[in-house]
Amino acid sequence: MGLKRRIIELWDRVRLVLVAVMTALVLLFALQNLHTVRIDIVLWQVGASASLLVLGSFLVGLIVGGVTTFYYKGRFWSERKARARALADKAAAEERAAAAQLPPPEPTAQPAADKERAPKPRE
Repeated sequence: MGLKRRIIELWDRVRLVLVAVMTALVLLFALQNLHTVRIDIVLWQVGASASLLVLGSFLVGLIVGGVTTFYYKGRFWSERKARARALADKAAAEERAAAAQLPPPEPTAQPAADKERAPKPRE
């Protein structure tokens, strides 16, 4: 396994641990703040616990972050494939152009035995 692949796998594990720690901290904060808070949204007035507000904000952030990550990651891979196809097409076009410009093959030299049998030019 290559070094680059190992680094990628290590980074994936580190990210997973970071997400787990952040989730644990948010849950701990939410459980310690169960008092009711008034939430004003334009014309709405809603009373909810602070923990629900924090958890709701956290979940919305996870969803928005996940959607944008998948969108940009998918766009990155599709653009990468398009660039690879364009490079392959360009290389194939260059090969065809080079093949079309090849000079005609030169006649091969006759073996020594054939030279002896060949008629000598008259002077």
